[in-house]
Amino acid sequence: WSIWLRRDIVNIMKFSSYPFFANVYIYILSYLFFSMAKVLIVYGTTSGNTEWVVTNVAKSLIAGGHEVTTERCEMSEPSSIPNFDVILLACPTYNVGKLQENFDEYYKKFITNKFDGKKFACIALGDSKLYDIFGGSKDFLEKGVKAVGGVQILPTLMIDGMVYGRETEWETWGTALGKVINGNT
Repeated sequence: WSIWLRRDIVNIMKFSSYPFFANVYIYILSYLFFSMAKVLIVYGTTSGNTEWVVTNVAKSLIAGGHEVTTERCEMSEPSSIPNFDVILLACPTYNVGKLQENFDEYYKKFITNKFDGKKFACIALGDSKLYDIFGGSKDFLEKGVKAVGGVQILPTLMIDGMVYGRETEWETWGTALGKVINGNT
């Protein structure tokens, strides 16, 4: 029944001559019938690639009825994590298997906390053509989640090379994450 309801919502959005009321209706139905989780995405980016990926993942999560907050790591504090149901950490690999500089600072604060049982997912970017150590940020992210007592609910999304033009890959992973959050694996 939820699939039919979602189709009805999409049709209302497409054909409504009153978009404001359609949006209110959609919000009410989403709140009442879908398990909306609060998701925090904390990411580090220098060139904008990671930001591009998390933007597309966030779109998928929002389309799945979740409330998503995205924060650059330099603007985020680990103390806000308890306010969310699911945390997504996203970071590129820099130099020889290291975390991006700003994310490294966030990570040092992050691992001093305990978030027992908190749900996490991770995205790691790298370039296997340019570096011998591909995707080293993956190891840091996964070890960090374990160190704080978190539970990784989906395998880490590993991204190799350029991100532009591959948006459907991130959206598909985001949709899978949304299903895991809802308990529909």
